[in-house]
Formats: sequence, structure tokens, C-alpha cells
Amino acid sequence: MLRHRSTKIFFDLLRAGLWKSPLAQLNCFPLSEQEWGAIYKLSIEQAVDGIVFDGLLQLPHELFPPRRLFIKWFVRKEKIEQLNQVMETEIAEQAAMFQAVGLSPLLIKGQGVAKCYTNPKSRICGDIDWVFLNKKDLEKAINQVKMQGLTVVKDSSGSALLKWKTCEMDLHNRMFDLYNPFLKDFLFAFMKSEKRRRQQIKMHDTTILLPSIMEQMLIVNTHIFRHLLSFGIGLRQVCDSAMLYANYHDQYDRRQLDRLYHYLGIGRWTTALHVLLVQYIGLPKVFLPVAINEDADVDWIMEDILLSGNFGFHAPRDKNNSSGTHMGNRRMYRSWFGRVLNYFPLAPMESMCFPVVHLYNSLTNRRIPPHNS
Repeated sequence: MLRHRSTKIFFDLLRAGLWKSPLAQLNCFPLSEQEWGAIYKLSIEQAVDGIVFDGLLQLPHELFPPRRLFIKWFVRKEKIEQLNQVMETEIAEQAAMFQAVGLSPLLIKGQGVAKCYTNPKSRICGDIDWVFLNKKDLEKAINQVKMQGLTVVKDSSGSALLKWKTCEMDLHNRMFDLYNPFLKDFLFAFMKSEKRRRQQIKMHDTTILLPSIMEQMLIVNTHIFRHLLSFGIGLRQVCDSAMLYANYHDQYDRRQLDRLYHYLGIGRWTTALHVLLVQYIGLPKVFLPVAINEDADVDWIMEDILLSGNFGFHAPRDKNNSSGTHMGNRRMYRSWFGRVLNYFPLAPMESMCFPVVHLYNSLTNRRIPPHNS
């Protein structure tokens, strides 16, 4: 798939949209209607169609897609921007509700990371994720939400999932997608040490608390790996990682972050991710924590991302794999096993612990719903 002409142009447009830069070369244009259709489809599957649309606007008008597709794409972009505005309103409402009862949750991923983009409203928004740093606060938040007449569903990790007006809302008591049980005390100490470095942003005159810079980077980069181990992930989250590095490149201790990655057992994973960010997303290598081997092979990871799409929603399916059936579950675990084997060299302990946690929850009839932010 990486060798397809339309895929290469897709990445050119993605980089142009992310960095607001002219396209590297125009000699591959004009494109056929079929090629533009393939790029449009891939953009949607990867949840980056707003950003790629920004990229095509860098083209001369005579090289734009056919009028019918351009209008269709323009309408999608307008809806993305409108949804971002709605989400910011709802985030402010939720934060005000929590603060009124003495709660100070952290907004993770999503709109907090979107602020790092050149055009934040071009990023497709997902769920609203709040983290409460102790179980008592989480339970208080759940009770507060129930008082609004909303239905709350708990997953096996203790997180609460619900619909708030137009947006999905998740309440968590864990910040990182790390499953190695031996890291619990270290992560608690790390979060405690980062407390004074946490950030604030304003949404509709309401103060929103964000994790520290290093916490955000760890959240996003472990989230990507967690989904690669399960069903796959799209380029939206990969772009999040790139924009975090670009936006905060001179505001944190780079060596400390690199040591943190290696201590947590994900050093090889983040090294591979950094190469991928430079080769495909166009992140200037000077923004990375440490130097990389630019010749490292990460094409197989990108092939996986392109095939699975956003959270695996576009991955090829077995038509007989009925959701919820015993046979379907067996196929699901075989798929997980294959993915774990593929990614095991990049983070051995996380790769081993992740399926164990899911198997335990399956055996105890506790299901972990997918996260979509």
C-alpha cells in the first residue's frame, strides 16, 4: 500500500496540512478522479481528512480535486470545525460542573493536544477523556454525572463511559496505557513529581487542567502502542505525537523523557515511533528528544496503520467473525496474539501484560470497551 502513488501523495498533502507548508513537488499532479477518490477515502479512514483538506488548499486552484469531490470534502471540513466548537463548549460545561463540587480532573488527549496544531479545528475530535487521580474523586464525579440524569456504564478498569449531549465522555482513574504491574509505584511517584508542571488552558472562560508536557507525551505514545497491540490505530493519534514534540520541543528535559521511556520498557517502541514521525509525518528531527537512526525500518508499522485505520474500524474483517460469538472471540484472540508477536520486540513487558489483562477480563465476563479519542 505504501508504494501506491495515491498513498505517497496522501502523505504529501498530510504534511502540507500539518505544517502549513508548500507541497514538496507538484510534478505528480494533476491527479485522476480515481486517485483523488482514493486519497479522500484514505483520509477518512485515518481520521485526518480535515488536515489533508488543509494540505490540498496549498495547491494551485487548477490542481484541486474535481468540483463535486471538493465540495463534498469542504462540507466535511466545515462539520469537523463545528464539532470542535461544540466539544469545547461541552468540555467547559463539564469542567465547571466538576469544579463546582471541588473536583479538579485532568483533560487528557483530545482537545488538549489539539491546541498544539497549527489549525486545531481541523483535527477530528473523539471522546472527552477526564482523569481523576484517586478512586474517591472518580466515584464523586460519577455520582455527579448521574445527578444530571445520564446513564453511566463502567468498564473493567473502573472507567465510566457515558454520552454527554452530543459527545462521548469517559471518566478514568488511570492516566497511562501501561499494563506492566511492576510500574505502578514508579508511575505514581512520577505523576506526583509532575504535579507542579501541569498546564492550564481556557475554554469559554473556564479553566481546564492538562497533564504536564512529559505526561502528555507518555499518554499519547503509550495510547498508540496499546491500540497497535489490539486492533490498530489511525494516523490522527500519530499526528498528535508529532505536534506535541513540535509544540513543546524546548519546554521539557529531553534526556529525562528518553530515560523515562527506557525505564518503562518502551524505549524501542518510542525510538521506532520517532523514526516514523520523521519519515512519514514530516516532524523535523531536531524536535525529537534524542537523535534517531533515520534508516531504521518502520515501513511495516505504517503498513499496519494504513491497513487497520482509525482504531481498527477499517481493518479487513472475516465475514464470518460475528461479534460476540464464541468463534468470533477465538478469532479476535488469535488476531491479538499475532499482533503481540509482531510488536513484542519493541516493548516486551507491555506486549506480554496487555493480552493477560484482557484475557482475565474475558474470563471474569468483564468487557473493556474500545476508546475512541
